[in-house]
Amino acid sequence: MDLRFRVLRSVCYLLWPMAWAAALLGGTACVTSFRMPQVEMAVLYRWSIVADRIGLGSLFITLAVLGAFGWLAKPFTDVNKAASSALTHPSMWQRAVWAAIIAVLLASLGPGFRYVHPEGSRWISTGRAGPWEVSAAVARVYLWRAVRMDAAFVLTIALNLGIASWSVLAGIRQVELSGEERVPKVPVHTRPW
Repeated sequence: MDLRFRVLRSVCYLLWPMAWAAALLGGTACVTSFRMPQVEMAVLYRWSIVADRIGLGSLFITLAVLGAFGWLAKPFTDVNKAASSALTHPSMWQRAVWAAIIAVLLASLGPGFRYVHPEGSRWISTGRAGPWEVSAAVARVYLWRAVRMDAAFVLTIALNLGIASWSVLAGIRQVELSGEERVPKVPVHTRPW
């Protein structure tokens, strides 16, 4: 059990800075997508494809990491209680900042989000009504919105992973400082004869 506890602590110490670095990258990509700098359309299209794969990949990787994380932390009930306690007490400004970030990102996608792709020298937008040609300026806006949406996935997922690993580290510290047992003793029941 001690090995599992050390592995959990090591994973938390590794995951926490990696998650915040990914959140910084996602936030930077979101801010850049608001500015919509002039980039060659072919390059921007490749960026949107890469951003789409990174956004979806981060979702699947996060599900796997959280599953493994939960499995590692499951037997440590005191750590889980302390981590849950650390998560349930965010300050009011933290909740307000988080809600504002999500509201701005959702509002920035706005109505009319479409996937666009090149077809020869034209840009084609695909939607429920079917494909139709759009101008390069409209395609640029749609491509930057696609990058922003995928960067928002990465930002949100990374922040959640960072917060989860921070809370488990806080739970580990609290259990170690208090001297509580990591795993409660399992009562042994004997059958009376």
